[in-house]
Amino acid sequence: MLAIDFGTSRTKVAYYNTQKGKAELIAMGAGDRIPFPSLFYVSSSGEILVGNEAHDQLDSEPSGVLRCVKGELRKTAIRANGHTLRPVALLSQLLATIRNRVSTEVPELRGQPLTSVVLTLPAADTGAGPVVEKVMRAAAAEAGFTDVHLISEPEAAAITWQREVAGGLDDVVVILDAGGGTVDWACLRRVDGVLRLYPECPAGGDDKVGGEKIDDELFEILSQKVEASGTDNALAAVRKQANKWYSHIRTMRERFNRTGTVLSIDTVRIDSTEILLASDELRSTVQDSFIDQVCLGFGRYLDTVREKSGTQTPHVLLVGGTGQIAGLKQALAERCRCKPEWWQLSEFATVLGAAWWGAERDGLLRKPSSTTTAQSAYAHPPTPQQTTEPTQVSSEQPPPEKTARAKKQKRKSVLPVDPLMSAQSGSSADGVLDVGDNAELELFLASEEAAPSTRKARTPKPKEAEEEGSGCGCGTLLLLAAAGWFATQLMN
Repeated sequence: MLAIDFGTSRTKVAYYNTQKGKAELIAMGAGDRIPFPSLFYVSSSGEILVGNEAHDQLDSEPSGVLRCVKGELRKTAIRANGHTLRPVALLSQLLATIRNRVSTEVPELRGQPLTSVVLTLPAADTGAGPVVEKVMRAAAAEAGFTDVHLISEPEAAAITWQREVAGGLDDVVVILDAGGGTVDWACLRRVDGVLRLYPECPAGGDDKVGGEKIDDELFEILSQKVEASGTDNALAAVRKQANKWYSHIRTMRERFNRTGTVLSIDTVRIDSTEILLASDELRSTVQDSFIDQVCLGFGRYLDTVREKSGTQTPHVLLVGGTGQIAGLKQALAERCRCKPEWWQLSEFATVLGAAWWGAERDGLLRKPSSTTTAQSAYAHPPTPQQTTEPTQVSSEQPPPEKTARAKKQKRKSVLPVDPLMSAQSGSSADGVLDVGDNAELELFLASEEAAPSTRKARTPKPKEAEEEGSGCGCGTLLLLAAAGWFATQLMN
């Protein structure tokens, strides 16, 4: 069963590996990145491209690229490049692309029917509701999925926390999901050891706040700077290629969040005009249009949580890519009187939780107890025989040259959630890249301009860890030689 988190800006994919007893992320993006852009491209002939291939059209035909489609799912039709399309048609193309790629490119799933999927959706009415649920189910059916399930994003995120950390939280927890299009919040209460939505504190959110809204503000600042330069052609070019420059702005903003400064590579060049936004402009825009607005709306929600639950300083789990914005965590702690938590898998918590939930639903694992530790909860991972249906092996073998290239490939495109390790650990017993590897995780989280979309989703080879760890060679010999020399000196 696949798990898909279709977001406003990015889409993430995961699955439960029955052989390893782990939920694993699948790298679907260009350059081995885990997420891929939630972009759609409609050509003049009506052809639909999604993800990385749609991103590749930003330079050649930006007018045909659609962004923020998740927020348009309630509409009856969406227009692009002279065509009128149903939201179901766009989303089904995305889901079908994911299904086809995974079934042919991920070795553990190759040859399997892939008819089951878990889709995530917001708990708040700002991004969910019967219409959105109907669209998502219909799109999944058109994409070839016959067994479709939905789970709320905050519940899925809480499952990942329980599976990964297994403790350290109160019985009342609040999820703050800061995504690209909206900021959603929901309160969960522990029932029979599992965190469930707390009906006394209905989920809510703000559809006027999010990463994309920050980009809107920055785009206007950019346009004003171009207009002030006195170059009419440059301003017209910015407006005409808005989608292209939005992508540039998003990359700049996310890089600024990691580095704290605007770099020269962030310069916008249009004909002979060069524009570089100042660090103070980004900082003040993020503060005014995002942090202040989040604290305002979320602070009111926490007042309700305190009143209904009696928890005065609630734990708040930060989820979503925008939740990493510098200054947000500190502002929440100081202004909203809560205990915000961010961990390395926060951005992927929703999709991983959906994969865990799907596995639990199919009887592949037992529920985590509120008193168990992360290690004891997974002392006996499920075996392949516990799957609900036999695994089908494809009769088609990959070409020898492709197999040879795969064996030489040292990059890992599937990151496991190893329940036997904490989020801070840096390696895995089976040699697969663990999320604790900060350098690699930073590479996956980086949002540089997407490379040509020729990468395939891959899983690591079993012997890669041995190959990478076999180069002890000269360093070890020198140490042994030095030890022998000192021993000789002592004997003399």
